Amino acid sequence: MFLDATTRRLLKVSNKTLTDDVVYRTLVHPDCRGAFLEILAEVGDYLGDVLPPQLEKTGAGRSSKVPANSPAAIKKTADEIALNLGWAPTTFIWCPRRANPRWPPPSRPHSS
Repeated sequence: MFLDATTRRLLKVSNKTLTDDVVYRTLVHPDCRGAFLEILAEVGDYLGDVLPPQLEKTGAGRSSKVPANSPAAIKKTADEIALNLGWAPTTFIWCPRRANPRWPPPSRPHSS
């Protein structure tokens, strides 16, 4: 009823970018705001160069990069979120297996 009546009015794609002030006020917890966050934000772009992701742990390699023009829904969603937050489109890497495949950890027998 309500969903059927309003589905046509819903946005399918968002192309608006939030301002830095809105992102800071709405997405960052008040206890996390301050000088450390600002330093981390400035240094964050360079952390990938200093500490590259350990792709081999997830079974991914350089060939696992999703092309920029990929029709994959997850890639489109990630790009749209990046656009909304004012970030440059990121490299999306498809990991064939989970980094921690045994979760929850197996229960250990109690020792008495």
